Amino acid sequence: MKNLFSILLILAGLGLGIYGITKYGDSGSSVEIAGIELSAKNESRQQQAFLFMGLGLVSIAGGLYLMKRK
Repeated sequence: MKNLFSILLILAGLGLGIYGITKYGDSGSSVEIAGIELSAKNESRQQQAFLFMGLGLVSIAGGLYLMKRK
């Protein structure tokens, strides 16, 4: 049972990490007008992305810890 729970934690962590990376990539945009590049970043979206990546790392670490513990 512990092994199944640890695998689920690791998979959830991977999913959260991938979602966070995707969200971070979509947090800004840029436009080039007459050779001048204008860019805008959404800081709240970046914070959410870092939160998802952090939760993913914690989940993976917890899953690995449960797997190693006997």
